[in-house]
Amino acid sequence: MDIRSERTSGNFFTFAFGKDSIDYYFLRVRGGDVRSAITGNSWQNESAVTGSTASGNRDPRQRRGRRPAHRRVAE
Repeated sequence: MDIRSERTSGNFFTFAFGKDSIDYYFLRVRGGDVRSAITGNSWQNESAVTGSTASGNRDPRQRRGRRPAHRRVAE
């Protein structure tokens, strides 16, 4: 999944799923900050992983290590 955040503040989810407001998982990319959290017992008890990423406008097709596209040969 390629994500580019246009927001640098506020509370929102980039991606989320769950049963209700107590039992859920979410991913948020806000500026260069990333937060992934899950809970089964309200937001006060979230287990989370946070990190940061370089934000930029680089074309995702230019990633290092990307294999060249296979070309079909006409028969």
